[in-house]
Amino acid sequence: MFPTIWLGGWIFVPFVSLLLTIGGFYCILHLIPRSQQGANVRTDVIAVKASYWAIVVGLMCTAFWLLAAVLIRSLLILKAAQIIH
Repeated sequence: MFPTIWLGGWIFVPFVSLLLTIGGFYCILHLIPRSQQGANVRTDVIAVKASYWAIVVGLMCTAFWLLAAVLIRSLLILKAAQIIH
């Protein structure tokens, strides 16, 4: 049986990575037109960098989550086939 913390992790990690990625894209789509209208450029540059990092971290979390899911599934299949003990 899987511990409860694993279940929380399997629900929490994809949710956070999805929020980071969508939030990053949302911020960039709303900040680029605003900076073209002559808003505070320094604040917008910092916000765009933060948005890019949110997208990168979100995609990295998603990739890590998928890799972990594939590895755990492979281990469970090998254990069920009694290839590993």
